Amino acid sequence: MLLSLWTVGAHATASNKELEARANEMDARLMAVERANERLVELQQQIETARQDMRALRGRSRKHGTNWKACESSSATSMRTSTVGCC
Repeated sequence: MLLSLWTVGAHATASNKELEARANEMDARLMAVERANERLVELQQQIETARQDMRALRGRSRKHGTNWKACESSSATSMRTSTVGCC
């Protein structure tokens, strides 16, 4: 308890320059979090677009009788080894 009172006292006696430095550091951290959040939103949109594309391709492959599961498995392997996909 004495330590927590000392900590409060230490913050209470911080100079304006120290407080301003802390505020600037917090602002910088907040901006970094906001940038990361924006990037996550962009990535989520890309994921959703990819899912929609995948659904469309699956629908198209069913119409043409493609074995999609075999193609997915083959594509995953070929994507690691080349730029050419299965289908």
